[in-house]
Formats: sequence, structure tokens, C-alpha cells
Amino acid sequence: MRTKHRITQSVFFLVLILILSISMFRPSLGFAQGTGGVKREVNAQTGRVSFLLPEIGFVLPAREALNGMSLSERRVDPAAALMNRFGVEFGLKDPARELVPIQRRETDDGQIKVRYQQSYKGIPVIGGELIVHTNGEGDLYSINGEVARELSLPTEAAIQPSSTRMASRPSRPSCPRPLMRRSKSSTRSWPRLRRSR
Repeated sequence: MRTKHRITQSVFFLVLILILSISMFRPSLGFAQGTGGVKREVNAQTGRVSFLLPEIGFVLPAREALNGMSLSERRVDPAAALMNRFGVEFGLKDPARELVPIQRRETDDGQIKVRYQQSYKGIPVIGGELIVHTNGEGDLYSINGEVARELSLPTEAAIQPSSTRMASRPSRPSCPRPLMRRSKSSTRSWPRLRRSR
């Protein structure tokens, strides 16, 4: 009886150790290791890249992030250079045409944060934003956000401008004046209506 108990206990501990060892060596599903020292985080719901950051440390030097680009090119607009290099990974076909910078902040230590709005044929795409964290040299701190992919929508107005003016005017309900006015003999008073201007 005692031997049976020890065998059961040994098997239980072996299974437990096996389960723990398998769970410790399981790779992270949220990050996809990339080339060029860049780590890519994938949105679990969409399966698309939503975050880029340096694989090691807090900053990826521009010579690695923007390899093949001259120093003068990346210093003109380092955030745009990074977006042109990595925008395709987020699902853009032509980042230079599809992104419009809407906000730029520069900190005292030289870091630059630029927020880009996705646009389609000149019309802003709601929810399509990418944010680049860099510096004047073009070093990559991070890029995050999401964009709409493969858009093909009509952009012509379906309503003529003249008809929108009429539709936007508020309609005034006709309010009849009270039929009965306050008199000396009447004990009931009627509220006065105010005219809207």
C-alpha cells in the first residue's frame, strides 16, 4: 500500500515538473522578433503589427534603423524617414502619401514625438493614427498605432451643398398663443411663452 502511494506521488511530481518546464520555455506570442534590431508587437485581435521598439535597450541608433539612408536625408525630417521605412509594416502602401503629420512635440532632451493621421484621397481616416518617438538624429525609440488597410471607398459627395443648407436649418414648431388671457375675474394664470431668437 505504501509503495503504491509513493509511485502515485512520484508520477504526480514528474507530471507537475514537466508542465512547469513546458510553460517556462513557451515563446511570447505578443512579440515577433524582427530583423535590424527591431521588435514587433502584434495586435492579438487583428494579427497586425501595432508597436515597434528596439529589440535591445531603449533606443535603436539611426544607422541601424535607417540603414541605407544618408545622414542629410534623415536629418531633414527624422520622423518622416522612420515612417517611410517602417510604415509598410503597419499596412500602408505609400506612407509618404497616406500619412499627414497632425502634431509634433519636442522635449528639452531632444526627443521628438510626431503623431500622424492616415488619410485616404485627402480625407482623414478615423482611427488611423501612428505615433513616432525619435530624436533629431533619427534614432528609433518606438512607433505605435494602427491604420486601415486596403481602402477603396467612393469619396464623391452624395448630397449637393445647396441641399445641405436647407437640411441643417432647425425647424421651428409653430406654437399657438394661449387662447385665454388672464382677466381680473379669472383665478387661473396662463404661462407666457417666450419667443426664441
